[in-house]
Amino acid sequence: MSKQKVRGIPHWRKFKEAANALEKLGAEFPPSLTHTKDSLKMNSMLIKNGPKFYVPQISEVLNIGKQKKDYVVFEDDELINLPYPITILLSESWLRTAPREEGALHNSWKISVFCQPNKNGPIVCTSTVYDPNRKVWAGLPIAVALSKVSLPAEKGVGYGLGRRYWGDPATQELLKQMKDSGLTEEEGLRDFDEDIAALMSLIKLLSVQGMERVKVKMPDKLVKKHAKHSNDTSDYSYHVLKIGGDIWDSPYVMESNQNSGKRSHLRRGHIRRLAHKNVWVRASFIQGSKEGFVEKEYHITQM
Repeated sequence: MSKQKVRGIPHWRKFKEAANALEKLGAEFPPSLTHTKDSLKMNSMLIKNGPKFYVPQISEVLNIGKQKKDYVVFEDDELINLPYPITILLSESWLRTAPREEGALHNSWKISVFCQPNKNGPIVCTSTVYDPNRKVWAGLPIAVALSKVSLPAEKGVGYGLGRRYWGDPATQELLKQMKDSGLTEEEGLRDFDEDIAALMSLIKLLSVQGMERVKVKMPDKLVKKHAKHSNDTSDYSYHVLKIGGDIWDSPYVMESNQNSGKRSHLRRGHIRRLAHKNVWVRASFIQGSKEGFVEKEYHITQM
């Protein structure tokens, strides 16, 4: 496993701030919500110490909702497993209540905590989101169980991830609070759309032949600084993926008329399912100075 020198702003701080915010939030809950307090504290610990990944929002790669023959979500013979029994995943989010810059595909961030006790079994997910208006991380430890299900006929042929509420005490406490406040359980389940999309992206990309995991390690000086000033010895290092020669360590952007510079990046590559294996259909590697996708001829490369 190689190490990566990040070309953009590294994400260590996001994991640290989210973990600290959940710990603080748990301390603020009333004693009557014991299970919720304990669950928030546990999620904070998992974010601090669990194996972490960052994967960009890549609907262009997954081709979800597009009439293409590359593949439709998961095939019948594809297994859905986390890279680790506990996997922490950072991904982009879009909050309708927050502003979004021109060309950006997101205006916020999510950190999902995924747990899979048994191989090929259900995956349990909780989530926290960054509020760019208040500049804080927030989230309740409502847990949902994800499992492989057939897609509805109107969404195509293949398999996706179905969701249902997990039966843990904290989730039951919070569902009662939701009901008392007038929110429906269906509204709560919809809040996990982005978490599910991010997980599907990660699992799909991990299955591509030739994929490499690249560790973005916290500098030793920063680790020592955290330990000295805040007594925090957690490791906020995380992994990104290297596919088709490109290291995916920053978000995708859409086309913009601005003349601002931009790092070289892969545009419009995607996965194709061939002979029971996932291969990468390469797009162009752009050395451009403008944001945005460009159309190029595709060349299929088995990796």
